[in-house]
Amino acid sequence: MTLRRKAVAARAAVLVALLAAPALLPLAPPDAVDLGRRGATAGGAPDGAGPSPSRPLGVDELGRCRLSRLLSGLRVSLLCAVAGGVVCIVVGSVVGVVAGWFGGRIDAALMRTVDFADSIPAFLMVVVAQAGIRAARGPLAGGDARLVALFLILGLTTWFTCARLVRAKTLWLKSREFIVAARAVGTPAARIFTRHLLPNLASAIGVSAALAAPRIVLLEAFLSFLGLGVEAPRVSLGSLARTGLDSVHAADLRLAPVSIPCAVLAFLMILLGGFRTARVGAENRVA
Repeated sequence: MTLRRKAVAARAAVLVALLAAPALLPLAPPDAVDLGRRGATAGGAPDGAGPSPSRPLGVDELGRCRLSRLLSGLRVSLLCAVAGGVVCIVVGSVVGVVAGWFGGRIDAALMRTVDFADSIPAFLMVVVAQAGIRAARGPLAGGDARLVALFLILGLTTWFTCARLVRAKTLWLKSREFIVAARAVGTPAARIFTRHLLPNLASAIGVSAALAAPRIVLLEAFLSFLGLGVEAPRVSLGSLARTGLDSVHAADLRLAPVSIPCAVLAFLMILLGGFRTARVGAENRVA
């Protein structure tokens, strides 16, 4: 195993450990309210608000375990990266393959659509879509449906780079000798796609996924910080940072409630950025 693969495996192991931590550690539930152990408020910190074996980072103003909520927010942020990344890869790969394989007017129409959609700020598209979802009634009114809708929206605002990368790789593969020979002997298009094209697009799709995941996590954290992303009772790293910032006041300038979620978000971005570096390096070696 090369050093690069060892680094990727180590990052994956860290992410798995963080996801499994809530089930392995003896922590209180993230939404368990204990008013007898409330944390810092404008009038001071009541007795029992300090760290304990079941609450290593203490509790917030409602007596909820900060570490448990932090790990829960990390899990939501990672779930957002995975779900949004899947949407990004599926949409971007389909558009990129169709544009690169058929070329001509289809390629021009699809790529001009990509350019136009990419020129609109992702934040604006997400805010408008979220406003429409919040105003909707029926199936979209539930919390789970809104969370799924958020994943879809984030994926649908980040697929443009994936489409461009997959299109470029498809154009290059389409002119290679093994695909030209397969088309010349009358090999069915479906067989060419499954046996020759898609396996060789795996590296480009992997690079696209590695590029999209950190961007989706950061966008979701920013939206949740503004109150436009994950909604209560669920939490994410962005909403935890916002709650921590709201708890800072002149009488008590403790910055841990806001600095810890931001530090965990930065750590998560570094981990995901390592996957991106590894995938780009692999793509360069293949090229």
